[in-house]
Amino acid sequence: MGPKKCSLPYGTPPNIHESSNCSGKRDAPLPNVNYEDRKSNAEAMVVSFIAENNLPFTMTSKVLDLAKELSRDHKVLADLSLDRTSCTYKLKEGLASVCHKRLVAEMKKNPFSINIDECTAKNNKRVLSVLVSYFSEDLGMSIVHHYVSLQLTTVNANTVFHAVKKALEEDEIPFTNVVSSLSDSAAYMRGSKTGFEKRLQDVATNMLDIDGDLCHHIHNVVKKYCQHFDHQVEGLCDDLYNDFHYSPDLQEHLATISTALGTACKVPLERVAHRWLSSFDVTVRNVEMVKALTVFYYAWVDSNKQSEFEGLVKAIINEAKANKKNVYDVIMKLKMKQLTPQGLKRKKRIVQKLFVERNLTLALMHHYTSILPMFKSFVLTFEQKEPMIHKAHDSITDLFRQFLACFIKHEGVSELTARQLAELDISENLLKCSQVYVGKACEKELLKMSAEAARSFLSKH
Repeated sequence: MGPKKCSLPYGTPPNIHESSNCSGKRDAPLPNVNYEDRKSNAEAMVVSFIAENNLPFTMTSKVLDLAKELSRDHKVLADLSLDRTSCTYKLKEGLASVCHKRLVAEMKKNPFSINIDECTAKNNKRVLSVLVSYFSEDLGMSIVHHYVSLQLTTVNANTVFHAVKKALEEDEIPFTNVVSSLSDSAAYMRGSKTGFEKRLQDVATNMLDIDGDLCHHIHNVVKKYCQHFDHQVEGLCDDLYNDFHYSPDLQEHLATISTALGTACKVPLERVAHRWLSSFDVTVRNVEMVKALTVFYYAWVDSNKQSEFEGLVKAIINEAKANKKNVYDVIMKLKMKQLTPQGLKRKKRIVQKLFVERNLTLALMHHYTSILPMFKSFVLTFEQKEPMIHKAHDSITDLFRQFLACFIKHEGVSELTARQLAELDISENLLKCSQVYVGKACEKELLKMSAEAARSFLSKH
């Protein structure tokens, strides 16, 4: 029997001067093919693999890196065979076990920080995830690794503490190596008397009190700030997401209107309350789609009020030079759609904000997209694996100064030190309502509002 030939699922690449079979032996010389053709064929094989397996295109470079690494040992690659069952077993019982043992060995000899967060899995079970961060002398860099995920029936300071304590004791990791703990600001995590961190400090005597996770603090600051605006934007974001998430036909109609208006269709995103600055990310998407959404929801404006807002819809259509017939055909289809009582109530709330309270809604949306980026930039700076503690003080000071400058005289904060900023009496330096920075796009919407409504908005700011 002759040597076993390789079988390539996406077409055999053009052979060069000679080729190798799976046994490592050389086949007879084949016709020469130039380098560019061989490269183009290889690219076609990769993109075909990505497309046929429904992988994200961001995986392309990683697939190539893996292929280059595997090709260094042709003999092993030729004999390599993995199926779903063996992959699961080798990943769980082999690789995961080895990685965990290596991590435990590092935790036994190095000081480390733990980052703890609790969430609900897709099966509605409460899962406590624990990450550890330490400096690796072998690699000369800080490393962040997943240590353990613990399933909890109830979540409180006592259950979290005993679960983490048990995991460290089973791995025989000395508590003296725990030097800090990062978590959100939940009472059971950071309570000063019986919280998880206080309990952990009692056994981890070398642990520092570093006042929690900076990113969680900033997220909580933003939530507190946005509460002044009566959940106007957040409520709209939630209704828009729920309206489209469960209705593929509505997504299709929105895409038709977006195409007619010459804009890319972007379905509203989900706002997740505990995800850092999720309101900002979702609002940015909705601002981009506000014209298409306005035309779309015109279908559910009360018939006795449609004439009041018809000019607005026509202006949007005329500005985009859209085909009116195509747009109004979609609106008529939407009007005929059968709705559940909940769906009808949701659309009425959206219509109220997009039409009746349009100026206030747009002012708030533009205000969010003008003010919140400074907080988003801070979170992105510290949402990294690398230690950024050396930038914490200056970054917090700069953020505080930028935020104060929105409603305090610039000369009153520009040259102040961190201590002076903390002790500043802002009542003596406040700007007039008309001078407060709310964002240029927001200012344009405020000019369309009554003087009383604009003052009410600025007073909340």
